[in-house]
Amino acid sequence: MASRSLHSLALCFLFLSHGCFSQLLEQQQQQLRWQELRGAQQHRLRAKTDCQIQRINALDPDHQIEAEAGLTEIWDQNNNEELQCAGVAAVRHQIQPRGLLLPSYTNVPQIYYVIQGRGIQGTVISGCAETFESVSQSGGGREGGQRPRDRHQKIRQIRQGDIIALPAGKFYLAGNPLRQPQGSGRHEEEQHRRHSQAENAGNVFSGFDDQTLADIFNVDTETARRLQGRDDRRGNIVRVEREFEVISPQYQGEEEREREERGRGNNGTNGLEETLCTFRLKENIGDPSKADVYNPRGGRVSTLNSHNLPVLGWVQLSAERGVLYRNALMAPLWNINAHSIIYILRGSGRLQIVGNSDNSAFDNQVREGQIIVVPQNFAVIKKASDQGLEWISFKTNGNAMTSQLAGRLSAIRNIPEEVLMNSYDISRDEARSLKYNREEVTVFGPGSRYGEKAGDEGVREVDDAGGSWGRIWRMAKQPVRVLVTGAAGQIGYALVPMIARGVMLGPDQPVILHMLDIAPAAEALNGVKMELVDAAFPLLKGVVATTDVVEACTEVNIAVMVGGFPRKEGMERKDVMSKNVAIYKSQASALEKHAAANCKVLVVANPANTNALILKEFAPSIPEKNISCLTRLDHNRALGQISERLNVPVSDVKNVIIWGNHSSTQYPDVNHASVKTPAGVKPVRELVANDEWLHGEFITTVQQRGAAIIKARKLSSALSAASSACDHIRDWVLGTPEGTWVSMGVYSDGSYNVPAGLIYSFPVTCRSGEWTIVQGLPIDELSRKKLDLTAEELTEEKELAYSCLS
Repeated sequence: MASRSLHSLALCFLFLSHGCFSQLLEQQQQQLRWQELRGAQQHRLRAKTDCQIQRINALDPDHQIEAEAGLTEIWDQNNNEELQCAGVAAVRHQIQPRGLLLPSYTNVPQIYYVIQGRGIQGTVISGCAETFESVSQSGGGREGGQRPRDRHQKIRQIRQGDIIALPAGKFYLAGNPLRQPQGSGRHEEEQHRRHSQAENAGNVFSGFDDQTLADIFNVDTETARRLQGRDDRRGNIVRVEREFEVISPQYQGEEEREREERGRGNNGTNGLEETLCTFRLKENIGDPSKADVYNPRGGRVSTLNSHNLPVLGWVQLSAERGVLYRNALMAPLWNINAHSIIYILRGSGRLQIVGNSDNSAFDNQVREGQIIVVPQNFAVIKKASDQGLEWISFKTNGNAMTSQLAGRLSAIRNIPEEVLMNSYDISRDEARSLKYNREEVTVFGPGSRYGEKAGDEGVREVDDAGGSWGRIWRMAKQPVRVLVTGAAGQIGYALVPMIARGVMLGPDQPVILHMLDIAPAAEALNGVKMELVDAAFPLLKGVVATTDVVEACTEVNIAVMVGGFPRKEGMERKDVMSKNVAIYKSQASALEKHAAANCKVLVVANPANTNALILKEFAPSIPEKNISCLTRLDHNRALGQISERLNVPVSDVKNVIIWGNHSSTQYPDVNHASVKTPAGVKPVRELVANDEWLHGEFITTVQQRGAAIIKARKLSSALSAASSACDHIRDWVLGTPEGTWVSMGVYSDGSYNVPAGLIYSFPVTCRSGEWTIVQGLPIDELSRKKLDLTAEELTEEKELAYSCLS
């Protein structure tokens, strides 16, 4: 049996979590398990290129080790034949806020994927210079009251979707040194007490004599003893008690510099300048806009190898990030030159794996948190369940290769018909069906059956919103189910015909409308349904009008939440909030249980930002990226004001921003807006040339436009709200034009120093059905104050909403 020397692939899924973890192992077992894992890295694992495995299993972690500020889970290579075959081991770290994974030495290459959250990561490479340093500052130093400057090697900001490759022979550390969320202090203290007895994971210094260590480092004996950590019971993930003062540039600045370097052609190894000291060790694979394969009905796949992250050629590893939508399939393929270690990130599905001896090695359901090894020369098919399926897979080759068995780029497609006819004893028509019935490339949409050919619609050429043209091969469009709550109300009445006409999803996208309202409005709701039928919209393939929230939410792909409880005269804010909490709790639960996978949710009803936050709270399985609130109405109002002021078409104005809450504290910002003129694109501020108007009347007009419309027509702004909701969903699903951003209320990740965990309006771009916050915009002092003011209001609303929950 052929074999070759390979590294231990440390599938260290760095999971930065705000959760807490129960203690599942006896304390006396913890140190033993961790030392076993560390000891397993002291020799080279032998990876076989021809695994004679008859049965493959979906693997859950074998061991769990609790520490003061996190949890480590281990897939033990000694217990699993599949991991032995691939020559890999796997670890998942869950690091609490302000947790620090202790520095550790690795003598084998490792690769990390950040499943969730943000943090920092550093790698210490012997012989390389300390390139990060701080300025001198006063403190408790020994000489002259001055503390020496800190110098160290590079520290990287990391976030969800990042791949980090670590060559052998390096120290590394990782952490999530963020502030604790407010309101969790008592719970965290209890957690700390429960974990305080955890055993230390082991420390190489503890084997040396403390006096010798003191001499080596030129420190006192007490410091040497603390370095040994013999009485330290915190475990391998410790809590950072004070403000973390490690030197690190802001994430966006680092990312932009790396992108500029790659843009200048420094993407590959250059033989001289790209040494181990300067290797780029990190790349984000989770960004949907970077997908290598995309099918709007099926999903997307992104790959990372030595061509786009050169260090992977050094460590001989590569990665693939896949997303399959509901019931979609991945083209069957076999691994040519690498083993594949698949970790299920979200959802569930069915995997079928066939060995090189033609036996079925695996045919079963897989779920979140499991690992499945697909050995080299084995073939695999993935199919998503109703929940969809997402995974990250690591491959034991810097340029892993696969060969497809079906689809437009498959081996079958390139075999002559005569060969297929004689090889499989089939007719010419059957051979042609094998070759041409699947015109999709790698990701197959659901619902395709024999006789349904892509030729029914042909090839559609579309702008991919990234400036280049792509070709998407797919079957005829299936109707999209769109839910509108409060559909019998003013906004709903204006919105549903726009959706039916194609304003929201395009002139060629069929829709089925689901309309929900309260029981007292049932008769009016039925009247709206009758009018939709009478209008004979060609794109409208069906109407569901109901007062049953479960029926309304079943299988919907898009949900526009217009219904809510309005504030009435004499009502306190908390009374209104309590009403909306009850409404959105019920609807969130129904969406989570009955909506289609990857359902996108837009909250329109006020208070829109906080209603969206409540919905997220009660629909935890809906990704936070799929829940948003409407600030596009305010965005469009700002565009309209600039258009009127300058007497230019509104289509020539772009890139205004609405920051914060959909309320009177929102901040309409024109500092980055521009206007297309005969003389070229000009800044709005330059053309208006009146800061007093921009800082005064313009802002208040946009902030109070809704009240002005109510005063003028004695009714709310239903038409413009409905139109803006269509704009919001259209750009989200179909993409924003190149060089243009829009405003959306989305889940804050801490960008622009906005507190994480709020639904806050940011400038975003959209591509492939995903939004991305525009980063790196300069914020002046006036803007900073206004961003903070509206964030404070949202924080108060959040606290009020959570008090209603309790």
